[in-house]
Amino acid sequence: MQQTNNYGLNQWELTDLIKMEDFNGDNSKVDAALKTLAGQVAGKASSSTVSSLSAAVNAKAAQSDLTAAVNRITALESGKADKTALTAEQTARENADNAEKAAREAADTALGARVDALVPKAGVQLLKTVGLEESISEFTVPLDDIDWSQWKAVHVLFDITSTYSSQAEVLINSNTIAYVYGNNLTDRSQHSNFGHLIFYPMFDSRMKVELISLQEGKVTATGYQYQNFTQFRVKFGSSEKAFPGTEITVWGEK
Repeated sequence: MQQTNNYGLNQWELTDLIKMEDFNGDNSKVDAALKTLAGQVAGKASSSTVSSLSAAVNAKAAQSDLTAAVNRITALESGKADKTALTAEQTARENADNAEKAAREAADTALGARVDALVPKAGVQLLKTVGLEESISEFTVPLDDIDWSQWKAVHVLFDITSTYSSQAEVLINSNTIAYVYGNNLTDRSQHSNFGHLIFYPMFDSRMKVELISLQEGKVTATGYQYQNFTQFRVKFGSSEKAFPGTEITVWGEK
């Protein structure tokens, strides 16, 4: 009797004697083969399921990783945005502070400039002091450094220490414009005679020299212009002198 090549199943021919054990043997082989095949199929199915589940799990893990990465990027971008906003706010505040500071400084500078401009035009300012270091009967007070066009009035004060409370002439060139009187006390705190001449150029050096002598109580006009008024002389009598400690002060009034 012939048999199949793979599982050895009986192949009957017309001349073969049919036996029951041959049928049963074939059936047993077929049953065993089917069982084995069913197991393989079940195993294959389980493997596919596992593979699918594994793929799903991997996909889920990848999705989780992706979600975590996106969340992290979002957080970083949000933090960066917050930092950028904070930096912008700080910059804006600094700019505002700097602008306010610059405005205050500009205002202070403008105010200082106004004060500086007003100060020379207000009050009385000491222009010069002339003092004697020796006893002398005649001395000169230079005025060539005075800009008469800058002053409404110029005051000349005489605090003279001399012999016998003597009288002295104040001269422009050879012309007497006033008289002043000295003090015969060396202690200047005890002096009582003070010459005070007031000149009025009225901010114009072309004006004629006019003065008031407060010690004498009189007004004197001269033919000189202030622009040519560069000095005056103080002259005592031949037997009289001014002593060290004598002081002439010149004040400008705006």
